[in-house]
Amino acid sequence: MSAIRNITIGRTERLYKPVGYTMLANLVNIVPFCLSIEAIRIIFRAFNGGGQSLDTTRLWCIFGCMTGYIAVMVLAERAAYRANFRGAYEMSASGRISLAEHLRKLSLGFLGKRDPGDLSSMLITDFTMAETGISHYLPQLMGALVMPVLAFVSLLWIDWRMAVAMFVALPFAMGILWLSTSVQERLSGRQIKAKVNAGNRLEEYLQGIRVMKAYNLLGDRFVRLRDAFAELRRACIRLEALLGPFVLLAITLVRAGLTLMVLCGTYLLLGGQLSILTFVMFLVVGSRVFDPLTSALTNFTEFRHFSISGGRILSLMNEPEMKGTKEAPEDGNIIFENVSFGYQEKEVLHGISVILSRNSLTALVGPSGSGKSTVMKLCARFYDPTKGRILFGGVPVREIEPEKLMSRISMVFQDVYLFQDSIRNNIRFGKSDATDEEIVAAAKKACCHAFIMHLPHG
Repeated sequence: MSAIRNITIGRTERLYKPVGYTMLANLVNIVPFCLSIEAIRIIFRAFNGGGQSLDTTRLWCIFGCMTGYIAVMVLAERAAYRANFRGAYEMSASGRISLAEHLRKLSLGFLGKRDPGDLSSMLITDFTMAETGISHYLPQLMGALVMPVLAFVSLLWIDWRMAVAMFVALPFAMGILWLSTSVQERLSGRQIKAKVNAGNRLEEYLQGIRVMKAYNLLGDRFVRLRDAFAELRRACIRLEALLGPFVLLAITLVRAGLTLMVLCGTYLLLGGQLSILTFVMFLVVGSRVFDPLTSALTNFTEFRHFSISGGRILSLMNEPEMKGTKEAPEDGNIIFENVSFGYQEKEVLHGISVILSRNSLTALVGPSGSGKSTVMKLCARFYDPTKGRILFGGVPVREIEPEKLMSRISMVFQDVYLFQDSIRNNIRFGKSDATDEEIVAAAKKACCHAFIMHLPHG
């Protein structure tokens, strides 16, 4: 159940409709078994030397039932696939939006501890894996579980010895895959870590390539990128090499059950304890059940890997957001009362008490790393202080809703990020309804209007 919870990002109710349709499609798949057994029985009765004629009427009825089955199966499979794929894609689309919104509400202290490549991998790769698991692997696994159970229960009524011989190895195969869980979790964790590191090194290489060219550092940085890709390759090979034997052993055991059923049937047939008709029935059912079962066992490790990716997303979604219930005052002094704060284990501010008066200009002067930017970030509640408290208009900042607080505070950092958009939209980013006149006025205040007008599309 934890794997299903992880792969649905904690929203297991999303599976009700796709699983329901998948179960219906698999139940309908029982019809060919019954029709095949009946057709075999009719044919054997006609050619076993008993003198009975071939019942063509019943065969035509079987043909008609098979035609009806195909029509129903088309409708059931269509509904199942639509439910699976639509549910998977809707889950990934809404999940990405929810995670991005959740990241916006987390403290910069938490985000600073996570690699950007790790977060981008969750938003893109991990959601894609969860999407694939729901749309492809989960229906296959459901079908592979339903069919053997139904076949085993049905075949017990025909001949319990043959039924037990056919499925006796299946629990052992499932046990082997279960024993490989801890191995896969450890190896998948290493693979994900290597993938994130490779993504970070690639982002570093592409973003810093101008500086590296200027200082002739391309060789050294390329070595780091090459080593990261090499480690990712080793992690992938290690995962496949160590898990492969478990999967192959499980498949071998399952197919050994089919072989054991044939041997058991041959022994009973020679001893006169089993009819040739029953033997053929078991061969038909076995060939129909074991092919999808072995395919499902092959993909089970992939499904488990996808669930690990879903677990990473679920863990991040459970990180507590910065809370606040009070409205932000329209204005007021910003007061630091014995505030201390540090990044990880390094304390930057210790016992700071200061008043930043409204309608005034306050200059913070000090060497690089003394905590000037940190004071500003604490004012905007990018972080919460480890000790003391900060008041805005007499209200503790911790009690103010972060978005309401930022509607009263504006900040300009020394490192400015430009979005991949037009200059117009970058200027109006902080005020989406800004008029053209306001945009031009802002550009003139920033002393960049003349520069913009000299651009080709200024």
